[in-house]
Amino acid sequence: MKIFGMVNKTRLAKAPNIRKKLIQFTSFLLLSLIIVNIILYYFSMRNTYIEQLESSNDSIVEQVAISYEMVMKYIKDSVYKTALYDEDLLTFIQNYDSNYDNIKNITSKLNSIVLLNEFIQSAYLYFPKYNQVYSTMNNLNRITTLEEFSDKAAFDMINEKNVYSLDPHIVSDASSNKMLIISIVSSVPIYNQENRGFLVVNVDANRLYFDALKKLKAQPNMNFYLFNSNQQVIINKNMENLFEPVNMESLGKKITYKGFLGNLFRTNVNITSVYSSDFLKWNFVLETSVQTPGGMGAKLTRFITFSLLLIILSLTLLIFIIYFYTKPVKGMLQKYGEKLWKDVLTDNVYLTDEVIEQLEEDKFKIVNRKFCTIVVHIQHHELNEKLLNGYASVLSEFFENLNKDFNRKIKIIIMNKDQVAIVVSFTDFYSYEEYESQLHSLAQQAYDKMDPDFRAITYLGLSTIKEAASLLPVSYKESIEMFKYKLCSKSHILAYSLIKDRTGLFEYPYTLERQLINNLLVGNLDTCKLFLDEFSDILRSTNLRSEDSEIKGYIYQLQNAILKNISGLPIPIKIDSDINYTVLSDIEDIMSSVYEFVRIVCAEINKKDENEEYRLHNMVMEYVEKNYMREDFCMNKAADDLNMNRNYLGKIIKEKSGESLTDYVNTKRTALSKELLLIRSKTIEDVAKEVGYNYSYYFIKIFKSKEGVTPGQYRNSIG
Repeated sequence: MKIFGMVNKTRLAKAPNIRKKLIQFTSFLLLSLIIVNIILYYFSMRNTYIEQLESSNDSIVEQVAISYEMVMKYIKDSVYKTALYDEDLLTFIQNYDSNYDNIKNITSKLNSIVLLNEFIQSAYLYFPKYNQVYSTMNNLNRITTLEEFSDKAAFDMINEKNVYSLDPHIVSDASSNKMLIISIVSSVPIYNQENRGFLVVNVDANRLYFDALKKLKAQPNMNFYLFNSNQQVIINKNMENLFEPVNMESLGKKITYKGFLGNLFRTNVNITSVYSSDFLKWNFVLETSVQTPGGMGAKLTRFITFSLLLIILSLTLLIFIIYFYTKPVKGMLQKYGEKLWKDVLTDNVYLTDEVIEQLEEDKFKIVNRKFCTIVVHIQHHELNEKLLNGYASVLSEFFENLNKDFNRKIKIIIMNKDQVAIVVSFTDFYSYEEYESQLHSLAQQAYDKMDPDFRAITYLGLSTIKEAASLLPVSYKESIEMFKYKLCSKSHILAYSLIKDRTGLFEYPYTLERQLINNLLVGNLDTCKLFLDEFSDILRSTNLRSEDSEIKGYIYQLQNAILKNISGLPIPIKIDSDINYTVLSDIEDIMSSVYEFVRIVCAEINKKDENEEYRLHNMVMEYVEKNYMREDFCMNKAADDLNMNRNYLGKIIKEKSGESLTDYVNTKRTALSKELLLIRSKTIEDVAKEVGYNYSYYFIKIFKSKEGVTPGQYRNSIG
């Protein structure tokens, strides 16, 4: 019994040790799993981050290279066009003379070539026949022989090629300052072997380089340089180690690591991106060194050596550190994403599969969707980025709460200081009518979210529905286009579908303008309003596709015609003709301004003083009395001599004589001719000329129409 009792006690004593070891093993296994999961998560995040950096690095160096290509292509085209088509330059070369005027003309032409582009540093013109080189280096006009010229290398290949380009090379200016330039050489004329010169245009490689750094917002951790087909460095930041060979082996490794167990913890990443330009025959290299969050070795040691409580605390601290260190990365990726969206909408980037993959988010998909764009435009000179960001934030929150429907998603992008773009993504389950109905509803709700103080100056441009993401630039362009047609719409919601089928062209109503002016000159305000209403109805025709600037131009044309016609009135009219329609975006406001303008003119015309009118009428009749016998007397001459509007002059004659000017003058001339016919010595032709007729047959015709007989018959009848 004692033996059994001792055995049982031994087993009972060992049981706690077994349980303890089991707990320890389970705890160790659990902690190991936690640590492994954290490490795997850490490396997963780090790999994703590095891949994004690599993609961003490739995109940046490609954009810079394309920028270089565009600048160099533009300058080359300008040089070759100058060599081909500049008649002045061809004349200077083919008729070269070393006199002062010719030298002045040549240097002036070279200076004008330098001003063609901001990156052109200088220009040379070499005359092989006369062994003279003209240069604008350092803005000093210099003429030297080729042997004394500081940049003879520019002309080394003129006997072999008519046009060529030189890789960057170093030259010194008049002040012994070293400069890195790219030379573009062309003979002038290009194909003539006699009497020709050689034009050299030098591009400032340093300025072009630093402009590229500015565009890519280079950081101290970035090293950007170029090398040529001979694998020699041709452009870098400090002009150091130029023309030395490139380590092609290192360029073959896109990603390298430094630091403690570099490939394991990846604490210091070097990313190298190379873009080869077929056009320039150069290679663009961007090396970026990124210090990624590190310290994992020490953290792993803490996880292994400390107690469970300290491990949990360390895990919490680790999560905080990861969040803190990756926050700038998230911010950078967010800015990159916004920039990418801007480039897509403005058609500055090709929508490749890689770009689509970068654009897609968890809540916004690109593939197999239909799209449209809403652009919010706020016309306010004091609008700042803070206010616009605030409005975009409100819109984002609003649409996030609104979009419970899985079939419709929203992406908001701030395009510039006064525009916000809203990209709407639909599935293909609806008809186009339902799509457009949803789009109008979204636009109206976005407009209603605006501060009431800003609604009057806010417009929303709506595109039509597009079948694929590749048409997003077209969609954005349609929305922007609608801001030219604010006057065509009675709403601040401007849908492209309203104008896309309009084909009518506006024909200015000159007849209506003439009728309006005629009534204006006699002060008939009510009739003027009727004609203005008709003019307004024509402008607002639903079949016309007229931009706001065109409509305002027609209104300016009408206003100027009115001002021109009232300027001849011999009465003072004080009208402010500088009515500014450019600040108005509502057709009702514009037409109200025109109505007020016409009302003021009518009021001024109707305020004529009666005594002044009597004096004016007498002056007109006295003028007619003195001049009706002149052969050149007519309405236009009378209006010019009296500085009066011819319509107003005709109105005065009609009021005073009861006849038109022509009838009144013919009556006066007939009465005078009857007196002259009593003088037998005067022939019919003499009488006609004395009363103002150039031709006797016309005088006879008028006389007979007035008296019923010819002048000869009248003379015979009076004996």
